[in-house]
Amino acid sequence: MRWWPLAALVLAACGGGPPDPERVGDAAWVEGRVTDALAEWRRGGGSPRVLAKRAEAALAAGQLPEAAESWARLARADSARIGDAAAGLARTALAAERSGDELALRHALIGLREVAPRWPVGRLALRVALGDDLAAADVVRLVPAVLATSPGPRRTDAALVRLASAERLQGRCDLAVPVYIMVARRSQSGLDAGMTEEWASCETRLGLEAMLADRVDDAKEWLEQAAGRAPDGPAGRRALVALGDLHLIEGDPFSAMLAWQSVAAARASPDTITALALDRLRSQPALPVAPDSSERP
Repeated sequence: MRWWPLAALVLAACGGGPPDPERVGDAAWVEGRVTDALAEWRRGGGSPRVLAKRAEAALAAGQLPEAAESWARLARADSARIGDAAAGLARTALAAERSGDELALRHALIGLREVAPRWPVGRLALRVALGDDLAAADVVRLVPAVLATSPGPRRTDAALVRLASAERLQGRCDLAVPVYIMVARRSQSGLDAGMTEEWASCETRLGLEAMLADRVDDAKEWLEQAAGRAPDGPAGRRALVALGDLHLIEGDPFSAMLAWQSVAAARASPDTITALALDRLRSQPALPVAPDSSERP
């Protein structure tokens, strides 16, 4: 029986080895067996050539999320085929809109914004819900496309709110703050407590970053804005703690203790920020009490 390994090698050399999935898929595609072709190309590796075939088959088979993923992978795998991938993503988005597949539409538009940001998506962007389940990076990609369609005041405000939050979640408060300002100027009823706290948290973050960079004036401006915007919220109280630190560094212990006392007395449940303020108050010597001017020796 020892002749079997040698026979297997001979058969493989003569073309008798396992069939190549890509070629089997090609044959199935020519015969109109789209589902079989897709199944074979799934096993055919990740070369740009196979990805393009897989994307086209997935689109033809109605597997729209897979089509969107494959087109996007094609663009990342071969920069020379970005145009093909963008066109494929656009066709997938149109198919998703016609079928009412909101998830596939979202995947296709996100992919299109990633590989070809200037590709016009028009009204398709309005079909995508900018819900909390959408990743922050995807919100940042989609919101400009939504705003470009001039969707009306309510949808514009909602898109701007999501954009500001998404930039904040990605640590880009320098980009988020101008959007918060724009939303506040557009809003007739004012921002809700959650948005106000988000805005203040960005200002606090920028203030702390300025402190680390030894930009004292910038730090004060950011921290004072945060403290005034949300004095009883976590962001505003954290800003007050940092403002106290700045006052102490500048040789003004009285102002520092006033800032920390404000945190300790805030209308909020005691938390780690309260503990920070109390620790700083305990670490400072008692300030001398000024004599009463009405008293006479």
